[in-house]
Amino acid sequence: MAPTQAIAAPLATGGGFELPLLRLVLGFLFCVMVAVLAAIALKRGMINLPANVKTLAWFGPRPREIQVREARRVSTHAEVCAITWRGRDYLFVVGPSGAVTVLETRESASEPSP
Repeated sequence: MAPTQAIAAPLATGGGFELPLLRLVLGFLFCVMVAVLAAIALKRGMINLPANVKTLAWFGPRPREIQVREARRVSTHAEVCAITWRGRDYLFVVGPSGAVTVLETRESASEPSP
C-alpha cells in the first residue's frame, strides 16, 4: 500500500439561508390584529380586569399628588419652589446643577387639623 494524501471535504457547501418572508409578514399581521382586538375589547368593557390593574395611568386621570404652592425666581439661574406632596411641605432651590431640598415639614400647614 502506498501512502496517499487525505483530502478533506470542502466546508460551507450547504444552501444559503432564506428568510420565510411570507410567514414573517403573516405573523406580524396576526399579532397586530390580536393587539387591536384586545384594545377594542378593553375600551368597550368586554374584558373585566382586576381593580388594581384598572387604576393604572392609561385608564383614566390619576389624582394629583404634587401641588406647587409657590415658585419664585431668586436669580437668573435659580428658583425657590414650595411644594406639597402626600401631606408634607417641601422647600426646594432649583438651579442649573439640580434641585436641593432646603426644608421639609411633617404635615402640611394648609390642611386643617381635627
